[in-house]
Amino acid sequence: MLRISIRNLQQKVSVSPEAIKKTFKQILKKEKVGAGGEIVVSFVTDPLIRKLNARYLKEDSFTDVLAFETATPFDKKGFYADIIISVDTARRNSRVYKTTPSYELKLYAVHGLLHLLGYNHNLTKKNQLMRRKEEEYVHT
Repeated sequence: MLRISIRNLQQKVSVSPEAIKKTFKQILKKEKVGAGGEIVVSFVTDPLIRKLNARYLKEDSFTDVLAFETATPFDKKGFYADIIISVDTARRNSRVYKTTPSYELKLYAVHGLLHLLGYNHNLTKKNQLMRRKEEEYVHT
């Protein structure tokens, strides 16, 4: 059984751990993933995500979401992973895209999980597929 843990390390935006867990469970079911292990989703501020981005990806900049496998590679049987989400970026982007911070946070969580499941947005056709999946799952 896959355990989903939520860590809220900020106080700027309310986070619903149960909503994130429910969305992840629905995505994993639709993607036919019966994995064991654990995913830890952390909601953080810009300074922390920038520090992590610099440390692990060698990019000294802010970003919306980071997703890392922390143990064995994902093989649909089990994996351990971290998804780190910037609440500050969600707040900024909610104003730009005329959404809400909560919507942006859910979108980033879905985006991070899709990366862990092997989806990529660097190639044109795969980008379109990942965006379609995001749109479908963010409204789940």
